[in-house]
Amino acid sequence: MDSISDRPLLEDGRLERYEGSTSILVRSDISPKRRRFTIAHELGHLLLMAPNSEFVAARHIIGKDVEERFCEDFAGALLLPAWWVKETIHDRPRTLHTLRVIAGRSNTSLAASCVRMKKISGWQSTLLCWNRHESNWHFQWAAGLPNGFEGRIRSSDHTSAILNSHDMSGDVDIELPLRISGTEKRVPAQVSVRHGSAIALAVLI
Repeated sequence: MDSISDRPLLEDGRLERYEGSTSILVRSDISPKRRRFTIAHELGHLLLMAPNSEFVAARHIIGKDVEERFCEDFAGALLLPAWWVKETIHDRPRTLHTLRVIAGRSNTSLAASCVRMKKISGWQSTLLCWNRHESNWHFQWAAGLPNGFEGRIRSSDHTSAILNSHDMSGDVDIELPLRISGTEKRVPAQVSVRHGSAIALAVLI
């Protein structure tokens, strides 16, 4: 590896090799935690490269490409080694607080930490995130979804009211209303609502 530099990219990161020089380019406006994970991801691409090949590797759709899945797993293993995670969470409850401890000590995102916990520690929970616009909450993303759940999670008609009622009240255990594959359900979850954003650690199945 010859250089790592920030660039105004559309994708999070890119690995380039030309005339024997290898570089990782990282989108300049991503967070420091995302930057670390992106660099680790691109190192996974480097590991898979044929020696002396010249190419430009652009990020593809995560979860839809075998190489991309490998690089996501590689980044998780590099930044959150299994032995360290198991040692750190020993006897800790499966809560948002524990997830924050893992993310904080490893300098990774809550999303990356959740995916890694599910892979190596038997956690069943999915991390969900919303942003508030006026009094309504808009679902943004999910991390650690069970297989087959991609694109199936939405807010229900009652999600906003529930999240508004817990604003600034700390981590709260509730039955969270969601729309899953078009059907409204209530799932066990721990939610944290602060300053116009909300996260939930929810058991979907």
